[in-house]
Amino acid sequence: MPRLIRVAKSGARIVQINEHGAFGNAVRLRFSRRADELGHAGRYLGLNPHERADLVAHMEAEGCETIAFDASDLRWTMDISYGEALARLQDRLYAEFWYLPEEVHARLLAETLA
Repeated sequence: MPRLIRVAKSGARIVQINEHGAFGNAVRLRFSRRADELGHAGRYLGLNPHERADLVAHMEAEGCETIAFDASDLRWTMDISYGEALARLQDRLYAEFWYLPEEVHARLLAETLA
C-alpha cells in the first residue's frame, strides 16, 4: 500500500474492495483452514487487507482521507469448479497464500487433493 500511495497522483482515489466471500469456495476454504491449523494464520506480508481498521489507520497516517460510500447493493459472486479452484491454488493465484513456505504449500495441496 505505501508504494501505491507514493506513485498515485495528487488527488487520486484508491479504492480497497474485499471480496467478502466471492472466492470462498469449499476448496479454498479448506486450504485456508488447514493453513491456519498449521500455524500460518497471518498470511499477508505487511497490512492484512481484510482488517479494515488497520488499513484505515495506515492510510490516514499517510495523509489519505477516508470517504464512506454505500456499497450495500454491491454483489460479486463467482461460480468455480473444484478443479478450477485446485488449479488456482496450485498456481498460487490467491495472494493470501503467496508467502506460505513451499513445503507447507505442497503439503496443503496434497491434502486438499486427497
